Amino acid sequence: MNIIIRQEKIEDANEVYYVVQKAFEYADYSDHDEHNLVNRLRDSSKYISELFLVAEYEDKIVGHDKYYPKFGYKKASQYGIEAPFEVSEDNFMAVELIDGGLSDVHGVVEYAREFFEK
Repeated sequence: MNIIIRQEKIEDANEVYYVVQKAFEYADYSDHDEHNLVNRLRDSSKYISELFLVAEYEDKIVGHDKYYPKFGYKKASQYGIEAPFEVSEDNFMAVELIDGGLSDVHGVVEYAREFFEK
């Protein structure tokens, strides 16, 4: 399986919306609004395009929770990172963007206001 990770392009927005909506459709730990959250984050003043990545397989954008560990994500608690709300450790993950980037990091994540808007 050859999965390509690349930066999201403007023309990916609709496909990303659909993939995220489907990925969380039956998730237990979800408000089922993640697809709209992605749009709110993309439209926010704190948007960092380099952090909006997509996984592409056979020229289609794909996504699923099971992909995260394959790309180096680990339980955030392993880094001393906590969620500001109750969530399963299996669903709250982090990844080091550079080697050792989270070695001295610990605390509670502070989310952007867009996470709490509807």
